[in-house]
Amino acid sequence: MEREFLEERQFTKLLAGKTYKIFFEGKDCVIAETELGDVVISFSEYEYYSLSNDEIEQKIYDGIKSREK
Repeated sequence: MEREFLEERQFTKLLAGKTYKIFFEGKDCVIAETELGDVVISFSEYEYYSLSNDEIEQKIYDGIKSREK
């Protein structure tokens, strides 16, 4: 599946100082690429744009933590 780069951001709270990249994958998936792996943020572009920065960070953090279990 092809990825379209959207932007690079830096965590401000939960993983402060680390960076992540946002990609659109296919038509309906928004992915965050982190040092610890990729995490799905949303399943639509609309949903992604409706999220605040804090909500995006929380989704990424939760996705990373769920892998550790």
